[in-house]
Amino acid sequence: TKQYIITYSEDIDLRKRLFEILTKEEIVIFELKKTETTLEDAFIKLINTSKVEENNKQEKKSKKEEKKEAKLEKKKEKDEEEKKQKNSKKEEKK
Repeated sequence: TKQYIITYSEDIDLRKRLFEILTKEEIVIFELKKTETTLEDAFIKLINTSKVEENNKQEKKSKKEEKKEAKLEKKKEKDEEEKKQKNSKKEEKK
């Protein structure tokens, strides 16, 4: 037996239409029911959404920090390279 969940945005009951279509296609239907979101379901969804948003914020923050660190590292390398070049020029003058 297979179970399918069909979701839709409008406040209409598709069970009658589904029953008509599925029986025409000779698909056996054991049960058609309309599920409604309970207050508990809404609360759990809200909590999960909040957790996902918090994780996304933390990931963005981590990525920003990584980019900052990479920029600082590049700047540091560039400064060191410039310092080496200046030192080599000073030695050439001697």
